[in-house]
Amino acid sequence: MSTNTPVSLTSSSLTGKTEVFIEYWLINYGVDNGSNICPSGFIDAGPDATGPGDDCVQNTPATVIANGQLPITDLASLTFSGSATANGTDTATVTFDGTAYAATVKDSLTDIASGWNQAEFNVVGNAGGSEADFNTGSSLTVKMAVNDGSTSAPTCIAPSQDAGTTGETNNLTLGKCTATGGSTPFVQFTESN
Repeated sequence: MSTNTPVSLTSSSLTGKTEVFIEYWLINYGVDNGSNICPSGFIDAGPDATGPGDDCVQNTPATVIANGQLPITDLASLTFSGSATANGTDTATVTFDGTAYAATVKDSLTDIASGWNQAEFNVVGNAGGSEADFNTGSSLTVKMAVNDGSTSAPTCIAPSQDAGTTGETNNLTLGKCTATGGSTPFVQFTESN
């Protein structure tokens, strides 16, 4: 989900809307040769920082949740879920004030259902490596449920220079992450400043 998203991956003009979409990245794809080597429909984001290939990106069409930006005070009434179904549809769903908004794409685009084994959720900056700046005294608790048919506790992976799936950040300090198994496995952590 993003607020005031660029109208396209190649534009600096903003939509002025809050939207949900799925963004696909192919990291270190192929071997960089100075030209666009990404598959059809993907934008070449340039050479990968760690390998010989390029990083390629593509967004699904966006679904509008609201005109304008959602106030941070409405964050508690917002949930997000993602699913990937082999030979089916991948879906990102935002539920806001009891109404669900979804973006979908055929799983065959990347076949992510066959290898998806990590997820990351947070409130971060809005593209381009930006940072979400929270007021002093802010606290945010993130709870991410896992529904993979298992009752095992998921694993908390501490952030590091090489971990994470987004270049955007926030100005909060990460607290302890706990992982819980059972009928509804989840990870939970608190951030504050």
